[in-house]
Amino acid sequence: MPKHPSCSPLIQCSLMFCLCALLCGCIGATRLPVRVVTPAGTRIHPKEIDLSFLQVGATQRDEVAHQLAAIDTSYDNPRLFWGRWGESRRG
Repeated sequence: MPKHPSCSPLIQCSLMFCLCALLCGCIGATRLPVRVVTPAGTRIHPKEIDLSFLQVGATQRDEVAHQLAAIDTSYDNPRLFWGRWGESRRG
């Protein structure tokens, strides 16, 4: 009866090690909640940034400055509101 060739124990061990290393890379890949940070570094809730009130030609600058005060960068220009925020899902 002919013998079937088999892999050496060293090759089997290295293949198992590679498989385990690949599977260990999947541990901890959970989604984190979104963190929103203002220019000052304070956290705000993502729903606080609502731009639905803006209407071209109808919304006054005072209303924009009041509604979006949390993300205001304090850039002083009467014709431009400059706001920014940062979002992150990293831990």
